[in-house]
Amino acid sequence: MKPSHPFVPFLLAATTIVGVMAAAPALAGPPGICQSVTLGDRLSAVDAAWAGIDKANLLERLPAALDACPRALERMELLRRAATLEESRAMPVITTLALRAAELGGKPAHAAALFDAGYAINLYSTLGSKDASALAKRDGVAGYALIARAVELAPQPDAGMHVGAAFMTIPGMHRAESAKVVARTHFLVHAHAALATIQPGSPEEKNLDFVLQFDDLSVASLRAQARSK
Repeated sequence: MKPSHPFVPFLLAATTIVGVMAAAPALAGPPGICQSVTLGDRLSAVDAAWAGIDKANLLERLPAALDACPRALERMELLRRAATLEESRAMPVITTLALRAAELGGKPAHAAALFDAGYAINLYSTLGSKDASALAKRDGVAGYALIARAVELAPQPDAGMHVGAAFMTIPGMHRAESAKVVARTHFLVHAHAALATIQPGSPEEKNLDFVLQFDDLSVASLRAQARSK
C-alpha cells in the first residue's frame, strides 16, 4: 500500500479536540476505551480475530482482524484493543486504516472501513494524540466526519454504527456549553437512529443504554419519549 493515496490528505486536516468527561457512570477513564465493548456471545469472534496480535504485527494483522468481524460493535472492540495496545502508534494505525478505506471505495465494505478509520481517530484523540485530534473533524469531534459519511453510505441502517457515533459525541466530552449543545444534537440523532433498528436485549441495545447514561438518559427513557410523540 502506498502512503501517497489521495484519501490520506483528507484525513490529515483540521484542528484539535478538548475533552473532559462529565460525571456519569464510574469509570477509570473515558467510555469506549477503559471498558470493553459489551458483546455477549459475540466476544468469541473478536477474541479469535485478535488472537496472536501484538505490538510487532499490529499494523500487518489489524485489517484482516477487522475484516473478520462484520458488525460495528465487534470492530469497535478490536480498535479499542489496538489503541490501548500501544498508544504511541496512532498515526501508523490510522494511516493503515485510511488506506484500507480508500482501497475499498465503491465496494460494499467501504462504509465499514470508513467507520473503522473514523472510530480509530477518535480513540487515539481521546487517548491524547495531538495528531489524531486534528483529523477528519466535524463540529469539534475528531474522526466524526468519517463516521457521518460511513452512516450515509451504509447499505442499510446500522444500529452498531450509530451506537459508535453516540460514544464519540457524548456531550460531556466538551467544556464549552455551546460545544455541548452541538454534540448533544448529534448524540441524540444517533441514539434515536440506533433505537429504531435495535434488537431488544442485543449487545447494541446494552451498549446504547450504557452510553446514554453519560447524558442522564436510558433506552427506556428514549422509548418513552418516542411513545409520547
